Amino acid sequence: MIDHSKRYLLIFESLLLVLSCVTLYATSLYIWGEDISAADDVNDKPVELHQNEAANLNGPAMHYNNYADNGVKSSIFGSMNTSPKVKLVKKTSFWFRDSTSFWFTHHQRNNSHHSDEFKRVCYYRLPESDSADELQPEDVDPFLCTHIILCVGAGATFANNTIVLDADNYDELIERMVALRQQNPSLLLLLSVMRGFDDLVENRTAVIRTAYNCRLFVQHYDLDGLDLDWEFPNWSPDPQLNQKEKFVMLVEKISTALRLVEPTYLLSIAVTGIEPMLDQCYDLPRLSSNLDFISLMAYDYHMYQWYLPFTGHNAPLYPHSSYHGFLATVNIQWSVQALLKRGVPEHKLMMGIPTYGRSWRLLSPEHQGVGAPAISGGFGEGSITYPAAVEFVASADVAAMDAEARVPYAARDKDWISYENVASAAQKAAFVRSNGLGGVMTFTLNCDDWSPLSSIRFPLHSVIKRVLGVGNNSSHDVP
Repeated sequence: MIDHSKRYLLIFESLLLVLSCVTLYATSLYIWGEDISAADDVNDKPVELHQNEAANLNGPAMHYNNYADNGVKSSIFGSMNTSPKVKLVKKTSFWFRDSTSFWFTHHQRNNSHHSDEFKRVCYYRLPESDSADELQPEDVDPFLCTHIILCVGAGATFANNTIVLDADNYDELIERMVALRQQNPSLLLLLSVMRGFDDLVENRTAVIRTAYNCRLFVQHYDLDGLDLDWEFPNWSPDPQLNQKEKFVMLVEKISTALRLVEPTYLLSIAVTGIEPMLDQCYDLPRLSSNLDFISLMAYDYHMYQWYLPFTGHNAPLYPHSSYHGFLATVNIQWSVQALLKRGVPEHKLMMGIPTYGRSWRLLSPEHQGVGAPAISGGFGEGSITYPAAVEFVASADVAAMDAEARVPYAARDKDWISYENVASAAQKAAFVRSNGLGGVMTFTLNCDDWSPLSSIRFPLHSVIKRVLGVGNNSSHDVP
């Protein structure tokens, strides 16, 4: 007797495969709006998965770009290698090989994350060595954050129509981070791309190919999405570049490519909260419609600059009543309201909370308050981690909470710091709750007190999690 059920099942599977291929092809044509085979002089050869070819790449400033003059690249974030090695993804068989099994495991993992939960998006810089002085993947608490955004070395780069990492060991490090899902299957992992935007957006065909390869890259590393940290589009002396519009195009293409087969892939960006840059750099309504969330870099409002030779808060929650004009806008409350007024939905806005502080060298120890004259950046080359700030405060001449800005500062002789503590982090998390925002973004896990010898590991992240609670409807009293 002929088993018709097996025959029908085989026919059905064959038809389903053909239909999927046709749909994918038709959708691709609709999305891209052009035939990428007719590329205009853009590296037509297939991109290989693991060439490790040396590349001399000059990209824009990174998430740490405003730290460069203050030396954070060597103090907090480690040395920066400017000659990345290429890690690319195959176009042949690679995607089809993994698509079926990956669809189910990845889709189920993403959907296990509750939509009504406040997001806790944490940046984490992957270590450059196995040194005990660096935060290793296994030492990261997988339950502190709902999302972890991975930063690699000098910054992942757009180049050669794909994403380029700058060292060989990042494959292993990313795998070690992915292994954290064994403890917390709901943990979502993204990679932050920080360089290569300027050249990429000038070539539409390169954008299309890069968008396609972004999906393959994310799938290959078993990530949940990408974070685009361009600092900053359209912020250049040449207004003809029109990077504001081109950034929208890049986001649209990557967003579509990521979700073409896997609709639960995530895409986010990090934006400044400074007034003149918001309108010049970003088309926020169009960006928001193509993103899962937007992280507000609500820090670096004040740091030592030769044209700003006085102390100020790194991340003030509110302005001083004496501030007027531009100074009245350099605070988190203003930035949050500005993004909301410009079209960012509340549930897509992640408010940044820094775990690092800023340091100044005072002109005189006789003036140790906010706005005191300064002659340079202070110890730590202008930046300070939370554990270093705690140590500094223990022997400070002055240690106070600014009643208006709601953030602490401290001074010792000619050294002055603005930093975050448990109380200020709790107040900022409460601000997120009361304003109905989507959650918080922290920068970074590395700068919190992660030492296993500490009585409370990751105290800043822990209090943020406690204040935000489990869901938007849960109640919690701020400590």
